[in-house]
Amino acid sequence: MGMNIERGLELTELVVAHHELVTSLRENTALTSRQLEGTLDYSRATINRHLAALRERGLVTTTNGEHALTEFGTIVLQELEEFCHPLDVSARLPKLVEQLSRCPVPFEIGLLDGATVTRATSEEPTGCTIGTSGSGTIPTR
Repeated sequence: MGMNIERGLELTELVVAHHELVTSLRENTALTSRQLEGTLDYSRATINRHLAALRERGLVTTTNGEHALTEFGTIVLQELEEFCHPLDVSARLPKLVEQLSRCPVPFEIGLLDGATVTRATSEEPTGCTIGTSGSGTIPTR
């Protein structure tokens, strides 16, 4: 039987809240509380509290003082990151488009031979025809 929505949301919120800790455990396989304290710059009490919450939900296991992601924890983290990646890319697109618009790009005008060229303005947003290329130059108004 699949996971219910409430449980999925609870796990998602937990992994988001403790993303640094969970990511550190994935990257290092198993770490002690002391190692996590040094890596994350959290107090040991805070780390142990976070680990207890993650352990309670089956995302982390502790053996001989070393904490590690469970297979389930790895899957939840991976699913969350796969879901978030397109959102992150989408959030970055406006800045990328802005940067690209400032970047001069060399363009071979011959590629437009026979093409109809239009230019849109705020007054005429659908664009108006300004010429048909053919001789390597495009007439402008």
